[in-house]
Amino acid sequence: MTEPEEEVGKTTTTRYYTYHGYPMKDELIGGIGLSTGYITVCRGAETGGTAKSITGVILDLAGYGSRAVSIFNSALTLYHAYSEISGTSPISGGYEDFIQVKLNYDVWTKYTYADLGYGDGYRLGAVTQKVRLIDIEILQYYAGCNGGREVAVCNILNKSAVTANFKNPAPAAIANINVPYVEKISARLYRHPIAF
Repeated sequence: MTEPEEEVGKTTTTRYYTYHGYPMKDELIGGIGLSTGYITVCRGAETGGTAKSITGVILDLAGYGSRAVSIFNSALTLYHAYSEISGTSPISGGYEDFIQVKLNYDVWTKYTYADLGYGDGYRLGAVTQKVRLIDIEILQYYAGCNGGREVAVCNILNKSAVTANFKNPAPAAIANINVPYVEKISARLYRHPIAF
């Protein structure tokens, strides 16, 4: 195993091992402390109604099911969070209303290579992934008769998810040496896709 190479926000680790007699190599590339930047998930007159339905981030585990990660520790929606912080219910229905979120995360992508003895060395057979959601920053704005009101909140999530073969990618790499098998996690918040 080689030592990790570190750059700002990036780590790389290479591991050599044998699986069922085949030489294998894993390259693990990590993106640390990344951000989606602010994403507008809703804008306009329907913002208040939409805020009543947003409770979490849905992670799609590359076709092996999905996992819901709650934004709040309780069953609160964005609408309830606004009410708790501001002491009032959002006055909704304005075209200026909006909800923006920023998701901060770490992502590790593992590239697994196998040498099946064909004389061409290591060949890529599988790509798997792990994601850790660090926190989420939420900004809500609702216009009113006397000007608008903005509420911002940051919640710690600290939740991780892995694709099905992340912990043991060797079998998938060997079976898919001609056309690499790719598992990547994606997410969605309300109707907005998030790629890691």
